[in-house]
Amino acid sequence: MTRDELIRMAHEAGWQYADGEDGYAPLWDFGKLVEAESAATEREAIIRLIDEMRHIDRDGVIDAIRARGQA
Repeated sequence: MTRDELIRMAHEAGWQYADGEDGYAPLWDFGKLVEAESAATEREAIIRLIDEMRHIDRDGVIDAIRARGQA
């Protein structure tokens, strides 16, 4: 997630922060935490999907993972 994306989302959520670069520090830290948690959640979901689809061929698993991004 880029800084611009974080700032845009913060503005949309009504985030009020201090002037200057130091005022953004909590926002950067929050973005890193969200990104890490999101990645961990997605990894676990993919592992469950693959485990459930052991009997399906490789292309079927790849298609199912891609479909998750379109949901």
